[in-house]
Amino acid sequence: MQVLFKKNDDGPVKEGVLVEWHAQAKKKSFTLLTQLLHGLSDALESASTQQGKNLERLHARQRHLNSKKVRLFCSNQEQKYLLTAEGHARGIGLPINSAILERDLGAYAESLVTDFAKELDSVLEEEDKKTYTRSLKQSLAHLIDATQLQNERALEAVFEKAVAAASDTFSSKAVVSEALTDQQLTRAAKEGMDAAFQVFNSECKRFSSEKKCGLHEALLKDVINRRMEDLRKENDQFISKLMADT
Repeated sequence: MQVLFKKNDDGPVKEGVLVEWHAQAKKKSFTLLTQLLHGLSDALESASTQQGKNLERLHARQRHLNSKKVRLFCSNQEQKYLLTAEGHARGIGLPINSAILERDLGAYAESLVTDFAKELDSVLEEEDKKTYTRSLKQSLAHLIDATQLQNERALEAVFEKAVAAASDTFSSKAVVSEALTDQQLTRAAKEGMDAAFQVFNSECKRFSSEKKCGLHEALLKDVINRRMEDLRKENDQFISKLMADT
């Protein structure tokens, strides 16, 4: 049996291979014993019984040890692939288009699971591999969820910054410093609105396909509408003051 482990550098082997080698070793051992004790039936029977017990005890110890080696090997490989995935995720510059991120991480995770399953071929049967591949898939799914959440927060920051910048632009462009006619006020508001949305679109052009982009655009419109109400009130005050002075 030691020959088998030496061939694998004392590493783990498939359970089926171990059982097969045990059967072969047992057969060879009894063949040799029969040759040595040829003609000594009583001695052969006693020796065969004892030899059988010894071989079974040895086989049980080797199976136990090999089982530990298999679990350690599989766990180490799983951890290796998870660390590889984490490194890949950290290397993605955020924010990024969410659809692109989903495709990238999904394809990368699938390739890792495939490679991991191939590495397990040397120590596990197909059915037994499922426990470890399922575990890796779950870990990768958590990693993908966490990365997507980070990306959503990064995108949110981009859109919030764009709304703030666009709102400031509107406030700087649409100013009422004296009494204006309705036409003048409308023109000033339009210039401010055009400039504001130009800023917003410039800030968000990489992520215009994101659902959050549309939501923040609607938020900007609401901010501008509220600011317009303030401008109308300010203009009404200027008009009232002008009329009072005359």
